[in-house]
Amino acid sequence: MRPAAAPLAREAPPGWAMPLLFVGALALFAINLDLPAHFDELYHLLAAQGWLATGEPVIAEGEYRRGLWFTVLVAGLFDLFGQSELWIARLPSVLAAALSTLLLFRWLHATAGRTAAWIAALLFATAPFTLELARFARFYAIQELLFLAGAVAVEGAVMGRLRPAWRLLAGGAGLLCLALAVLVQPASLIGLVGLALWFALAWLLPWLAGLPPARRRSLLLLGLVAGLVGLALLFATPLGGQLLGLYRWTPPWAEAMRNQVWFYHLWLALYYPSLWPVVPVLALLAWRAAPRPALLAICVFGTSVLLQSFGGLKDTRYLAYAWPFLFALFGLALAGCWPALRAFVVRRLARLPLPGPRRRVVQGGLVVFLLFAFLANAAVVRSVAMLADLRVPPQPPWPGWERLGAALGPELETAELVLVTNELAALRHLGRYDLLISHSRLMEVSDEGEPFARDYRTGRPVIAEAATLDRLMGCFASGLVVSEEAFWRDPATLDEEVANLLVRRAEALPLPAGLRFRAWRWTTAEPGPMPACREVRGRLGRS
Repeated sequence: MRPAAAPLAREAPPGWAMPLLFVGALALFAINLDLPAHFDELYHLLAAQGWLATGEPVIAEGEYRRGLWFTVLVAGLFDLFGQSELWIARLPSVLAAALSTLLLFRWLHATAGRTAAWIAALLFATAPFTLELARFARFYAIQELLFLAGAVAVEGAVMGRLRPAWRLLAGGAGLLCLALAVLVQPASLIGLVGLALWFALAWLLPWLAGLPPARRRSLLLLGLVAGLVGLALLFATPLGGQLLGLYRWTPPWAEAMRNQVWFYHLWLALYYPSLWPVVPVLALLAWRAAPRPALLAICVFGTSVLLQSFGGLKDTRYLAYAWPFLFALFGLALAGCWPALRAFVVRRLARLPLPGPRRRVVQGGLVVFLLFAFLANAAVVRSVAMLADLRVPPQPPWPGWERLGAALGPELETAELVLVTNELAALRHLGRYDLLISHSRLMEVSDEGEPFARDYRTGRPVIAEAATLDRLMGCFASGLVVSEEAFWRDPATLDEEVANLLVRRAEALPLPAGLRFRAWRWTTAEPGPMPACREVRGRLGRS
């Protein structure tokens, strides 16, 4: 016996609604599309340039193969436009985010009605999480679209009133989208746990409820035993340990956040103080107003934010696949509340001896009050700041990489060795670097205790310790160290000991304060004897 499908008595949106929403989302996400690059974006930008030049995703002497399909996509766009600007690399994310907005709207319009669809779509499109992903030249916005499309298609196949052929087609397409979302970003597996919970609550339990009690108990016991045995076998194999290690893995630069189980809670409480603290109540209101989409949103987002909170690596973009379901929840709850709230106010106003125009003013005041309750959320301030390219403290101003080369002048050309703290930006804007100084990167690419390592992504050496830099300074006649202000005396990058060594042994170069860089030059009149320096120079490919 199959549980009854939820009826869909909703009318289709007017013909102008979806084109208007799509074009509006595209226009919104395209604002300031030429903002300075985030570090991770440069991997795809530089690798795409390498792909066009060599047919391989090369960066300097290395290769960057993560998200190779996205790199190839960016390379194709560069070839199409005839230039390799960052805004071009961001176009796939702009399109994917706009399509996610459209899909969220259409799904909720079909399952919950016009009001919920508009509220959810507008909240989602203007959220800082969405704006970040939409203007980020990486695969997260595409992951978000694939997971949302897959979940909605599977939900329609399971719960919708579809003919068998259409049900099979929707289910197959949904599973394909979900599989692609996992391939794009394995964190989507966590979202699948939430989808499995939804399936159990929406389909499996109602199906079991229709069985005779004895058979129901037997199947429940069998399922419980099979699940426990499966988990035991999984974690008895190397695969289980690998999955757990991947779940808790954290790179050195993010180690401080590894056990911050409150990470996502704090961001949501900061951005949405009028909504997030009462999200359990909103979930109940959403479930009451539109049980079918609400259950999916509750299961996917609730499971995802909980499991990601206990994972190792944390960032708001790692919840990309789950954000649409949070705003679906908000839209469903607020739309469900609105009729009762409006009726309450109208009844109260009816008791007052107010003339018609004054009553309309009071009703307008209610709308203004509700708008203020939303606009006062920090998410609105953050989104406006992002669109206007305003760096709100504690964010530092953008470092002036575009002007740095001119400020360094001939020092950049004449130095025998150039060391930097941001290798990708140096390749893009300076066209040169020889070594990277970074504790975090050294720990990523080397065994603990190694003073030198080669980053496979660039093929260039990485160092971190002051003693290693001291040897380099003694073995090369001249050198230049360039660091962003944000990385100066940073334990994960250029730490106190390295900074103190530079202060003692090198000369600070004057740079305009607005650049937010520090540069140090050293000269060694008589570099160390060749036998003592042979290993150091050999690691750098110098004779």
